[in-house]
This record gives sequence, C-alpha cells and structure tokens, in this order.
Amino acid sequence: MITIGPHALTADEPAPVGQDTGPTPVDLLPAALGACTSVTVRMYAKRHGRPLTGVEVDVRLDRTQGRAATSSRTSACPANWGLSRSHA
Repeated sequence: MITIGPHALTADEPAPVGQDTGPTPVDLLPAALGACTSVTVRMYAKRHGRPLTGVEVDVRLDRTQGRAATSSRTSACPANWGLSRSHA
C-alpha cells in the first residue's frame, strides 16, 4: 500500500511474484509522467486565458534487453484549445 496524504494506492506484480492487485511500480512511472504533463498543459492554458477542452498524453516505456525500464518518452500531447477560426 502506498499512502500519499489522504490517498491510498496499490502497487503489485503479476503472479507468481505478486497477486496483480494493482499496477506494477514500473507502470506507475509513465502514469505519473502523463499526469504531470496533463496538469502542466492545463495550468499553462489557464494562466494564458486559453480555453482548453481536452489534453491527450501518450507515455511509453522502452523495456528492451530485459531491463525494467531503459527509457521513458512522452509523446503526442495535442491540446484542443477550442479556438475559433479567427484565432487559428
């Protein structure tokens, strides 16, 4: 169990190591990176008075050569700014 302030998260591993009751620690990393990117884009839009209607973040881990995670990459962060044609 992971406790962060009032929030509780579960991290686990699939069988035979664990019971698969939650994402693996390695899977939590890209989720955290994606959430951080999304929050940053929303904060930027709000700060600059831009109407943001959606953010999509795709984060992938490269698990090559038997390593848990050799690199992480954040890609494709398109934001639908809700712009009218006069602002495009």
